[in-house]
Formats: sequence, structure tokens, C-alpha cells
Amino acid sequence: MTELTEKQQTWLEQLIFDGHVTAIIPILQDKVKLELVSIDGETQLSIEGRMKDKDGTALEMLHTYAINTLGYTIKKIITDREVKAFANPDEAIAYIKTRPTAFIDAMIKAQSDFEKELKFIATGEAVENFTQPQGTVAASGTTPKA
Repeated sequence: MTELTEKQQTWLEQLIFDGHVTAIIPILQDKVKLELVSIDGETQLSIEGRMKDKDGTALEMLHTYAINTLGYTIKKIITDREVKAFANPDEAIAYIKTRPTAFIDAMIKAQSDFEKELKFIATGEAVENFTQPQGTVAASGTTPKA
């Protein structure tokens, strides 16, 4: 297995002993920092539960899933001007939806990369591709089967 960096060792210890990882992730040329918390099983089920009654195109479903995931994992947005803390996922999701698309995309990428790194730390294997949760619509327009 690959040697873990000091940051990765810290995250692994948080994962084992705290049951989650909290990290500050810089985006937009370090002008914005996101405080993110990792997804646990209960959170994943809550996100998927929100998706079960949604309709839309594959892209709409993917975008909605990504915003919901971000809303459940983002705790703060930190800039030189303010610290925006979120009391709950609904507050975060409502705020995220008001941001410019480029900003949303940067936050989603940071959250996705964070989760991929945690999976690498836990398994030692790089996560190359996005895995759709069961029940979402694939790019082909069909629902993946278990």
C-alpha cells in the first residue's frame, strides 16, 4: 500500500475514531475555503431518500444529486469577507442554489475529490469514476439495476 501523507494519516484517524472526517478545502484559487464533513451511511440514505420521488432528465437528476450531497456535507463557506455557516442541509442547499454555476461546480468538484480521497485512504485504491447511487437515472436515461 502507498505511504499516506500526514494529512491523509490525520483523516484516517478521524475516520476510524470519530466516524467522520472534517476538513477545510480551498477552492477558487484559495479565495474560498469549504468546511466539509464526510458522508456516513445515514447521510447517504437521507440523500438517496430525497431523490426517490424526483423526476427529470439524467443531467437534472445528476445535478440535483450533487447539490443535495454538497448540502449535506458542507458546514461552512469561508472567505475574507464572511463565514457562512449552515445549521442544516436544507439551509445549505437553498444557499448553494443561489450561487453562480461556476461556483457550484467548484464546490461540487471539491466535495467529490474529498470523498474520493477518503475512499483511497480507506481502501488503498484510487477511485477513478463516479459511481451512481442505485435508483438514479443513468446517462442513457435508464435506471441502473442492482
